[in-house]
Amino acid sequence: MKPSIETNATNNTTLFHQPHYQELKSSFTRPISESNFHEGECFFQHQVGLSEDKSSQLSQFVRNYMPMQHREFYEKMPFLLVSSMDEKERVWASIIVAHPPFLQESTNVQTLQESTNDLTLPYQAKPMVSLARTLDDRSIHIETMLLHGDPLQNNLKSEIPIGILGIEPHTRRRNRVNGRVKGSVAFSNSGINDHHETVSFLLEVDVTMGNCPKYIQAREWNWKDRRREEGYGNVSRGLWVLPSQLEEFISKSDAFFIASASKESMSSSSLNPTEHDRRQGLDVSHRGGKPGFVTVSRTISQVEKTEQTILEYPEYLGNFMFNTLGNIVTNPKVGLLFINFDNGDLLYMTGKAFVAQGFQSKPGAQHTVRFYLEEWIYSQKQVPFEWKYLSESIYNPQVQFQSSLSKVNSNKLGMDSIVVRCKDRKKETHDTVTYTFSTAVALGTLQKAGQYGTFLIDMGPSGVVERSWTLTSPGGAGLYEISITVKTKEGGLVSNYLYEHMWPEKELRLKGIEGTFTLEDCIHDLNETKYLVFIAGGIGITPFMSILRRKKLQQLQSIIPQLEKIHLIHVVRTEQDLVFRSEIEKMVHHEFKDVFVFHPFLTASHISEDWKGGRGRLSKTDLEKIICHEQLLETQVMMCGPFGFMENIENIMQEIGLEKGRLHSEQFNF
Repeated sequence: MKPSIETNATNNTTLFHQPHYQELKSSFTRPISESNFHEGECFFQHQVGLSEDKSSQLSQFVRNYMPMQHREFYEKMPFLLVSSMDEKERVWASIIVAHPPFLQESTNVQTLQESTNDLTLPYQAKPMVSLARTLDDRSIHIETMLLHGDPLQNNLKSEIPIGILGIEPHTRRRNRVNGRVKGSVAFSNSGINDHHETVSFLLEVDVTMGNCPKYIQAREWNWKDRRREEGYGNVSRGLWVLPSQLEEFISKSDAFFIASASKESMSSSSLNPTEHDRRQGLDVSHRGGKPGFVTVSRTISQVEKTEQTILEYPEYLGNFMFNTLGNIVTNPKVGLLFINFDNGDLLYMTGKAFVAQGFQSKPGAQHTVRFYLEEWIYSQKQVPFEWKYLSESIYNPQVQFQSSLSKVNSNKLGMDSIVVRCKDRKKETHDTVTYTFSTAVALGTLQKAGQYGTFLIDMGPSGVVERSWTLTSPGGAGLYEISITVKTKEGGLVSNYLYEHMWPEKELRLKGIEGTFTLEDCIHDLNETKYLVFIAGGIGITPFMSILRRKKLQQLQSIIPQLEKIHLIHVVRTEQDLVFRSEIEKMVHHEFKDVFVFHPFLTASHISEDWKGGRGRLSKTDLEKIICHEQLLETQVMMCGPFGFMENIENIMQEIGLEKGRLHSEQFNF
């Protein structure tokens, strides 16, 4: 396959430009029309050696509707990121916010600015006016206050494609939805003497997906009235080159947002998409790293023969969907948005981007994106939030090149990544092994039951790879060991490497421990919970084993005082696939006697007549036997497993009538 590329012989860097579609399509044995990914995304998947089976698995995470948890997620968001295209077909990234409670007051800006006393505005106690309301699983109604200088004000029109990203910084959770504005776009004055305009519109959903939590710095937000701050509402603009103070701001940033569009998004035919065309559209994505991961320089523009600002940033290892890179290789027009988390300033930029591959790619990245600025907008004191920095992402690679893996950062451990040494391996089933590692640090103190660890594995000629696995060890104060339970997959690069090479005294490096799939993080009404239901598909049982091993019955009853029953449903193909079966049965008869019920299910076509457990895929009838309708308001459900498995459970729970906030899930798609 030879896409349209440019090679710089001086520095051995390859710039990928727009590929020829027919050449690109001919390189795939499976027709691209059968994929949920467009040509550009498939190009990068093919380039990094992603198998068609793996690509097909990833396709399962791309939906044409919003699952229940996504609907709930968007409705509680105080802000969303949006991608749009202007009349010159340039792409912009924007931020939209819910109506701040303090702007529900009638006090105008002039009064605020002229007053010498602090004005008491009891907005922190006011409920937030919803930014997004999901009318059903295919449509979202959005009402927002446009911020000064935001290009979205001119770009938002009926029938245009847009992309939306919801991000919850304190949990690092994020979800995306791409779609089209349907019907009219209503602009109106907000009724506040602040020159802000309110806009409302309906988004028809084309594509939704969840994104992994990598590279997001954790932050908490609170409302912040900035109308009395110096510079509030000032907007400046420019072409080609940024002022030096803005270039310096970028070089210190640890996050930004990038909007991109597939080439087909620019054609008029995209206004009436077919099902296959729904892969096309606008995206907006988050990019994060250590301060300095974005570098700034200047060159002479080949168009205007004047100075031009260039940004470069690394594309770190992600979920292998390549939405942004795939768009760039088909359409180089992108928009960037930088948020100043200290003072609420916004820097919007639009220009062209190219993907570089070669020895100049930055540490931890397979590719580097080079952005050439064309126009910028700087709007001061516009984001009505104050942010509290919590922690850096454990995934952030070092900005400067390091010769040793010992320099890989892990804020969760409070130190550089650490060596963990294999002390034991236990074969759980024919294809599943538990590896136990000793550590020089009491990691049990840091671990919460249900969390995962991120490891670096030196695979020799194949290089160093990064993987995350649930920690099946119980954790606890003073423990100097951790364990992971890994299912060996056919064709699985890392799982097979561990199976063949990870024996006692062999070493890995641990970057950190993270995750929110814990009792404490998932369940907020512990005092009112009587019934816990754990649903596991295959190796998805691992977080529940960690929870059960850590939370002995007495401990569980101390944090869930009304607890009456724990149900563990484990769905596997054959009886031989029941990982931890003997240990679980001991819990049923001893540690959790009279409280714990185990429900194993087998899905194989041929099952022994002696089998006493469930048979076939979990059905509504099966779950209604376990979860009584009268107990729904006292029940919490946690599930973990393959995408299709959890989607089925989610649909059943919705039919049964379980409230959205009582169903919690964990996916291993990163």
